[in-house]
Amino acid sequence: MKRILIAALAVAGCKSSDLPKLDHGAEAVEITTPLTFHEREGFTALSPPAHVPSSDAAGDQVTIWLALGEGPITTTTLEGRSVLAWPEGTRADRVEMAGRGDARFIADIRGTTLTEDGPRFHVYRPSARQPRAPLFGARWPGDSAEAHAEATGYLAERIGKSDPVASWKPAARKAEVQGFRQKNACLPCHDPGRPDNERPGQHGIVNRGTDGSGFFTPATLFEDDVPLEQYGSFDHTVEDPLVDIRCGEEILSSTQRKKWNRRCDNGRAPRALWRWDRAWSQAPTRAKQRCAQAKWLFEHMDDGAREQVAHFFDNCANPHQD
Repeated sequence: MKRILIAALAVAGCKSSDLPKLDHGAEAVEITTPLTFHEREGFTALSPPAHVPSSDAAGDQVTIWLALGEGPITTTTLEGRSVLAWPEGTRADRVEMAGRGDARFIADIRGTTLTEDGPRFHVYRPSARQPRAPLFGARWPGDSAEAHAEATGYLAERIGKSDPVASWKPAARKAEVQGFRQKNACLPCHDPGRPDNERPGQHGIVNRGTDGSGFFTPATLFEDDVPLEQYGSFDHTVEDPLVDIRCGEEILSSTQRKKWNRRCDNGRAPRALWRWDRAWSQAPTRAKQRCAQAKWLFEHMDDGAREQVAHFFDNCANPHQD
């Protein structure tokens, strides 16, 4: 664990002596070159079958990035299900962008590093709403309420003092900070082995279940029938021609989808069904990307994990290729 943390400080582009000291095992972090951080650190941007909800009507603003640790991907049985589990040192980040064109910037990063002592969570925010503005952040051990409170307090204070929040009226500034505090609760959502919601809110706000490490997205690279989310302002899965939307056994027509509110009349959680026939005929690059990423993960699995996901590759022979 110590080795992982020291390496992370080094890649953040700052010295630990330059940062405030936090208590209870939490630590402050700064990332000086945010736009190239994930590529530089060996992360891969994932291509799941369903889009991740976004705050922008014009397009996706959220990407899930994954960097594998040492050791194989395995399986574990939780809640009666066999699920994938990722090796120690694996890092997963949810990166949310804001703005458009040359003004696009990182608005929020939150993620997990798997250590021998359990998950270690982290959150990074921009020091200014500009593409190259450094990010400030904090990391803390996921099983420590005291460390979580320390990290959250530090981040909330920095957010209140950052551009442009610092220039807002007191009431707006207070609401922004309070909103962050309420959102910054990682552990309850990332309970390992949590099943999919069959009905909205059944197990939590996120309809997707988690894998053996508490991650929502990486294991869905091997799935074609996944829950559609209902949080967030927009979900571009609804307009994706490569995906069918189901409410129970009913498949929504294109007309129904145009003004749909992501709520099923029958009370079921909606689901997205990836259509390989359409993908290979209409968007072969996306199909190849899904297969390539699945192959990358497959190569890092033990025999048990490979047996569990091997059926996925039946879809990876392009039927339109001569």
